[in-house]
Amino acid sequence: MIWMLFFMNLWATEVAVQGENTPDIYYEKQLIAHPQRTDFISFEVEQQRKKHADILEELKRAQFHFLKGSLDQAIQHFQRIHDQQHDEDWDLEVRKVIHYSQIRLAQLSQNERQKQWIKSALQFAPDLKLDQSLFPPPLVEKYTALKKMEPLQVWALPKNSNSFSRIFINGREQKKHSQFLRYRQGKVRISFYSNRYLPIHLVVKTNKLEGHSLDTVPIAQGECGQINFNHKASAGVQFHLVDSDCNQPLRAKSLASTTTPTKLASPPENGRKRSFFKSKWFWIGASVLATGLAYQAIQNNRSSAPASPPPPPRPIEISNQ
Repeated sequence: MIWMLFFMNLWATEVAVQGENTPDIYYEKQLIAHPQRTDFISFEVEQQRKKHADILEELKRAQFHFLKGSLDQAIQHFQRIHDQQHDEDWDLEVRKVIHYSQIRLAQLSQNERQKQWIKSALQFAPDLKLDQSLFPPPLVEKYTALKKMEPLQVWALPKNSNSFSRIFINGREQKKHSQFLRYRQGKVRISFYSNRYLPIHLVVKTNKLEGHSLDTVPIAQGECGQINFNHKASAGVQFHLVDSDCNQPLRAKSLASTTTPTKLASPPENGRKRSFFKSKWFWIGASVLATGLAYQAIQNNRSSAPASPPPPPRPIEISNQ
């Protein structure tokens, strides 16, 4: 048992937490002095992306039914992908999957419903370019036209947003951090990260952002030698406080014994998960059948019995251009 605890500490992920009054320069120097430690923001962002593999598996099922011509089943899987758009701060690959699924839903819809799905894709990830080889030209034209019609606007960020050093919108980090945001109108997931304060995640319409006030709750609280950490650590994670006001080195105890373990996102196994989404077979097959067999199936469905349309999209949003 003692040996197990020893090796758990040896392999633990070490996270450096910045004291509330600790200067940024001092914190950065301590990170350089202890390269085995990661800053709290990087640790927390990685935690938020732990469902990566689930989305890719859902895409496989959606593509299987779409390419086979089972459009009702394909719609269900693409819809499930869309419904998770605001669940996490997704990385670029997953954002591409969600955006792609929304355009497929537009292809499988008509008239106003199709327009809604295109707007959903534009709101979620306007920075992503549409691969015109994967979708019918009329759909591409509608997408391009709607993109030109949807202007970017300027929105005020919530109060206390300047206390947080990094901001993500629908998973995409904003390059310039100020009191204002240039973005399309609509609902977004906006996350505020700091090495000092607990992260905050909001799913809110852009025109309501200004009405919010962000609470700055320190990750670590207490006096030197008696520190409490407000963040729940998972098994194999240790927090270390970087406090310029304290002469002795401080380390947080792992809170694994009092919290439910949370698995960290693991890297793809030999690139297998990423290779599926990027493989030539996947995209060429999708492109050819999308304009061939799948298109024929769509037309047959429309000309025969009136198939029930896919459910309307929930308000979605985007990432900055």
